[in-house]
Amino acid sequence: MNIEELERHKRINAIHSAVLLIAMTALLVALGALIKGWLGALIALLACLAMAVIGPRFSPALVLRMSNARPLPRQAAQGIHQVFDELSRRADLPAVPHLYYVPSRMLNAFAVGSNDEAAVAVTDGLLRVMNPRELAGVLAHEISHIRHQDTRVMGLADFVSRVLGTISQIGQLLLLLAIPLAIFGVSTGLGLLQLAAMIFAPVISTLMQLALSRSREFTADLGAVELTRDAAGLASALRKLERIQRGGFWNTIVPGKRAPVPAALRTHPPTEQRIARLGEIAPLPTAPAPAPVERLRELLSGVTVPTYPRVRVRPRWHVSGLWY
Repeated sequence: MNIEELERHKRINAIHSAVLLIAMTALLVALGALIKGWLGALIALLACLAMAVIGPRFSPALVLRMSNARPLPRQAAQGIHQVFDELSRRADLPAVPHLYYVPSRMLNAFAVGSNDEAAVAVTDGLLRVMNPRELAGVLAHEISHIRHQDTRVMGLADFVSRVLGTISQIGQLLLLLAIPLAIFGVSTGLGLLQLAAMIFAPVISTLMQLALSRSREFTADLGAVELTRDAAGLASALRKLERIQRGGFWNTIVPGKRAPVPAALRTHPPTEQRIARLGEIAPLPTAPAPAPVERLRELLSGVTVPTYPRVRVRPRWHVSGLWY
């Protein structure tokens, strides 16, 4: 796959994402129209527009605080910061994102914020299992999310899903109250079709949001290769993540302990599909002089894992499951 083919794949993914996002917004507007006529549709549309404008301005500090993230000191991880700075410069970001460390045994990395004020966080578990080449691929993947404004797109999609979820809960409550209210001659003001639409709209929205997330992940993979010129490095990182997260001996011997999740219900595409797509990318030509491949290789040779104490904190129970 040459650079032109890479750009073509990115354009297809971008169109796919735009269609899904418009469809999610249209679903919310249609539901508003069904419930409250043109006024409901207008309110839903204005809410989406407001979120699209205001959402990216929210500071990423809140999400980082929830994850117990703290800045990764440059003196403790000089090599990682140099690689991160180089990748950010190649991405032509207006400002280098802040790099954070999350004291968690989970293998994870995530990006928050907008192009002007962004942050990338990596967990202790990820830093300890990735070699420098694989770590560069993961960092480039997260930087690509920022570069492609995925945080803005997914933030709006999440807002639409949360609003529809709230409407669904109201619809379920009204459905439960419909019969008792009818006995006393009181009407909810909504028909059965409207209540059904309120209750089941989030199902459609969630499937769209998951498809949107998978599309953005494919695009971020291609963007990472564009920054590192190393598809094999990211593929190796994905392979390692899949092997470790698949589970250990217990998950292997107990039938059904780790049942595969249907592709339509995944936030990320199946790892084998991502690796197969990366395998189609032939070695790209050397980047222009401002970002030579040799420069990244030189920086990677100096990467060492920060000397933090190994994280031994176990996940705590939460109403929604395990919380790391």
